[in-house]
Amino acid sequence: MGWRSSKSPKHNDLDRVRVVSLPDRFAPVAYGSSLQPIGEAAGRLVHLRRLTASLADAVTPDDVARVTLASALEIDEVVRAGIATSNGAGRELSFVASDDDTVSAAAVRWCRIEGLADVPLAEAVRNGDPVFLTSLDALERRYPHMLERQEMLGTRAMAALPMSVGNEAIGGLLLCFGVDRHFDANEQAFLGALAAQVTQAMKRALKFQVQQTTSELLQRSLMPESIPELTDLAMGDAAIAKQTSPYDFLRMDVPQGNHNGPCAPRRWSRSSC
Repeated sequence: MGWRSSKSPKHNDLDRVRVVSLPDRFAPVAYGSSLQPIGEAAGRLVHLRRLTASLADAVTPDDVARVTLASALEIDEVVRAGIATSNGAGRELSFVASDDDTVSAAAVRWCRIEGLADVPLAEAVRNGDPVFLTSLDALERRYPHMLERQEMLGTRAMAALPMSVGNEAIGGLLLCFGVDRHFDANEQAFLGALAAQVTQAMKRALKFQVQQTTSELLQRSLMPESIPELTDLAMGDAAIAKQTSPYDFLRMDVPQGNHNGPCAPRRWSRSSC
């Protein structure tokens, strides 16, 4: 970081320009025209851009889940994250969390949650509104049956965000924080933008999955249920029974005439094989 000065009188507003480089993490080192820190906003913008680039390469729902969960864990104080897709008009959710035994490079292990379950994520998907729990006290008041497990997982605050396009529910996004969280207007806007990006990627991935499944079913429907027996091709069994070579059954009728050229047909025999 340094200063550079311009001696030209034609550029008075550029006389003193502060040069600042953004680090990978979201430290408050970016400055606006008034030289006030805007690091939090700049960091969130960088985070969204990185997420957009990563989701562009996600093809399947598993791919989207891997990218989304990895991105969510990079948010400050997030200790656990989860993503769900809506099935059967919202009657059931397919859910996966960022636990070590559920997400790997080889597979993503989804579980099932009832769409009417009394949990924040199902409520967010069902109603289409985000659920913000700022502390364990707030969690205990609304979902007392979840308190013990969430406390054991290190959760102190929680955000459940719906993923929808118009009236179509795609799923939901769950973020668990290790400290109390206020969730002010700026943070709610950031989390909403995060969920919107994931929504578009997941909708595309689900559409691809349906197309792929339909293509596989169509290909299988065109295949015969069983391979018919070809009685005229019993030469192998006959050759074994006579203890002779299968090549004894390969004959070629040579037309009458002179066939001494390089392209003359050849009569197969056991000695020539």
